[in-house]
Amino acid sequence: TSAEQETAVAQARDDWDTVIDQILDASAIDGDPDLETAILRASVERDRGDLDGASEVLDAYLEQIRGAPAYPESVITCSGFLFRAQRSQQALSLLQAAVSSQSEMREIDAASGTRYFRLGQSDKAIEPLGAAAKASDDPATHARWAEALARAGRYDEAQAAIDTLPGTNVEYSRAMLRALVARGRTEALMAQGLQRQAQDELARYRASLN
Repeated sequence: TSAEQETAVAQARDDWDTVIDQILDASAIDGDPDLETAILRASVERDRGDLDGASEVLDAYLEQIRGAPAYPESVITCSGFLFRAQRSQQALSLLQAAVSSQSEMREIDAASGTRYFRLGQSDKAIEPLGAAAKASDDPATHARWAEALARAGRYDEAQAAIDTLPGTNVEYSRAMLRALVARGRTEALMAQGLQRQAQDELARYRASLN
């Protein structure tokens, strides 16, 4: 009957929850052997609605490998997990606490700047993205830095960053970023009632495309 089927399904769910609890308890005692296992266990906690539990799993794993070569990248991965789980401030705090562990490539700064950028906080994204862009030749980080500068209204600095965008096959990215700068400058001039200057800015941008 329908009632019996519902009872059987409920019992199966209870049995499964019991098995999961046993696995999680055993993992908590032994510690997670690698990042993938820690993320998997944190995902289980998240899916059960326990984000605090997921955070504890990640914190425990990171403490376990603190000082290891893999620590910075593990912090970035765990921060990404928390960010996607709508715990943006916790994700940022995790990165900020690990800044001293990053390599000369400034990978923690790149991740921090990217998190701020995705939150729409371009002004806060500029400094860490700039540090990471100057320390590496990563076109994506450099382009994100230039875009953050443009969105923060720092057009001259944005243009300078665009002009030094590293890599090959980046002309499309440069063109899109220059369009963003030109639009920002034009809108700023229009907002000040400087329509003639705004038209001149737009004309200069169009001429640069030829």
